[in-house]
Amino acid sequence: MHLGPGQDAVDEPEPAGKGFAIEAIFVLTVRNGRISEIRAVSDRLGLFFQLGWDWPEAA
Repeated sequence: MHLGPGQDAVDEPEPAGKGFAIEAIFVLTVRNGRISEIRAVSDRLGLFFQLGWDWPEAA
């Protein structure tokens, strides 16, 4: 549930007080038997729609 600003709350929308579900994909790169890189992609547009926020425009 989004109740307040994040740690770097620059131009962040007001708290919506709504719950949300978000999907994400994590890709791990393994080298020599150890994780050497982690990449993640999440559905931010879906999150914004669920919280009723406007998508930010490009600067």
